[in-house]
Amino acid sequence: MGTGKTVLIKKYGNRRLYDTERSSYINLEEVATILKRGRDVRIVDAKSGEDLTRTILLQLVLERERNNISGFPAELLKELIVIQDTPARRWFDLSMRYSLELMRRMKRQSGLLRRPLDSLGMNPTGFFDLLMGVNAPDDRRGANPAEPEPAPEDDVEEERDEVADEVADELAALQQRLAELERKMGTRK
Repeated sequence: MGTGKTVLIKKYGNRRLYDTERSSYINLEEVATILKRGRDVRIVDAKSGEDLTRTILLQLVLERERNNISGFPAELLKELIVIQDTPARRWFDLSMRYSLELMRRMKRQSGLLRRPLDSLGMNPTGFFDLLMGVNAPDDRRGANPAEPEPAPEDDVEEERDEVADEVADELAALQQRLAELERKMGTRK
């Protein structure tokens, strides 16, 4: 995610987080600050060495949500719960990874994500349209709104091909599992 060396944070049994780089205890908001500064974090259990990064980051999101900071739509959270133990979860994970990569590329290439959405004349739906290449703002297409958008870069095309290959592989695996289930169901009748 970030630039530079990953910050190692140890979590102790008393629920305290210890930043090994600064040699001091920190709280969840300080973890968020590290991430906002472009650094990556790895959080481990001080005793066992177990990687707790995802768990602690989720805890951070929940704390921020409780304070209405992050703004996760309830619909997204409900859908994530519904698909948690289904094959659709893999599709969701792939789409999230692809969306995150698009956002990172936009951030690196244009700085669009550093400006408030309303300064771009769009709401969150408009931002999604921007990610999908629909109705891009003038500053992305050039000064003239009639000017066509530049052709996608080769690496974006390669990324799309890789995601398409992953989706095709996952679909083939799902079809194979479905065929196996149908065979099992057929033999039980």
